[in-house]
Amino acid sequence: REMLGDRHSDMLSSIYNLANLLKQQGKITKAIPLFTEELEGCVSLHGLAHEETRDSAEQLVELLRNAGQRDEAEALAAKHGVCIDDSDGDSDDDEATSNNDDSDDSASNSDDSDDSGDN
Repeated sequence: REMLGDRHSDMLSSIYNLANLLKQQGKITKAIPLFTEELEGCVSLHGLAHEETRDSAEQLVELLRNAGQRDEAEALAAKHGVCIDDSDGDSDDDEATSNNDDSDDSASNSDDSDDSGDN
């Protein structure tokens, strides 16, 4: 850091690599601050629209979601224009769908009872 400075691309790559290693080891709470620092450096060095900044934001959003920090992940995603994948079942749409399924079940159950009366 003394030679390159905090915002040099090589320094940011090193921070990213360390954060990724911690993530792979399951040390998410230690990885998040490093991914955050790396993202801030990317924004400072490249700007918000740069592909590397967007990739860093996507990594951090995913990590925050995996750590259960959904509000922080959503705020970061909105700031950086990153889409959040709700395929993990946490979507509000899933709840609405399951509520609709319940009403369909009761309708099919009433149909079954009508059929049993015909026998």
